[in-house]
Amino acid sequence: MKTNLVRFLSGSAWWMVWCATSLSQVTWNWQNPLPQGNRLDAVYLIDATTAIAAGSAGTIAKTSDAGVSWAVQHYAGGTPDNLYGLTFTTANVGVAVGENGTILRTTDAGITWSERPSGITRDLNDVHFVDLMHGTAVGDTGSVVHTTDGGLTWTIQNAGTINTLRSVFFVSLDTGIAVGKFGTIIRTTNGGATWATLSSGTPWDLNSVSFDGSGRGCIVGDTGTVVLTTDLGAAWILQPRPTPWNLNKVTLLEGTTWTAVGEKGTILRTTSSGVSWISQSSGVSASLRSAGFADVNSGFVVGNFGTVLRTLNGGTNWVPVTEALTTNNLRGIFLIDSNNG
Repeated sequence: MKTNLVRFLSGSAWWMVWCATSLSQVTWNWQNPLPQGNRLDAVYLIDATTAIAAGSAGTIAKTSDAGVSWAVQHYAGGTPDNLYGLTFTTANVGVAVGENGTILRTTDAGITWSERPSGITRDLNDVHFVDLMHGTAVGDTGSVVHTTDGGLTWTIQNAGTINTLRSVFFVSLDTGIAVGKFGTIIRTTNGGATWATLSSGTPWDLNSVSFDGSGRGCIVGDTGTVVLTTDLGAAWILQPRPTPWNLNKVTLLEGTTWTAVGEKGTILRTTSSGVSWISQSSGVSASLRSAGFADVNSGFVVGNFGTVLRTLNGGTNWVPVTEALTTNNLRGIFLIDSNNG
């Protein structure tokens, strides 16, 4: 009788399984964690009951019952590449981006995916659509690709930088901001035909950018970096650091209220558009990757090791959700309403 050692890597957890017979004679079924074990880096809510998540090895997980059950496909669209960014422009049409310039597109709400040529081989880290047709993806070594037909075809744009870009946000068809390593901020006012490099006032990596509807924007980054604008990103002002820890995501709630999350369980809230911040106790030490709110009171935060926290009082108290989707790192969340996300 032949003995085989099988080693599985799931996130940071190693699973050792001894089997006392040939692997060719054994049927293996995934047991833990459910619904699957690959890291999930992005999630998007299509409607009140339907959510799509994307992650390692081309993993796409879909729920149509607000998370009660999940349909999981690996190597979606035939790609083995990790997927890092995900967005939907309608209930059916969505785009995912990831390693090696991978771009996937779905027209049936994530049931099937087809690979679209990006024209590049560098990793794409984020994607944002300003309307149904116009979208931009950014990535490593200053990579920028743009679509004007809803993600069917993509053209390469010259970002004017070789620094890795980690986040992108367009406030209109013409005006967009991308941020990344070494304090990089680039801005376009012609839909990405040209990009200009702006001063952030910091050498630290910038990880997330978001805007409200009145021209105010906020960037967060490593070592608690916060940079603000009030003029659609034409000029940015470096703020005093509200924390020494890296900040991974900034999310607009409404009006002048924003939440930022980061390393060591950091949760910060501002009601002054980022001028001053209040620290909230998360009760965890894991790195927090993303936050989503249904309103100023009801929200979720997700992070490493499957961490999921919920608040019903604007972050005065954060309570762990005991049954998480996975023990792997979670990097994104989107709220359907105050109960579902």
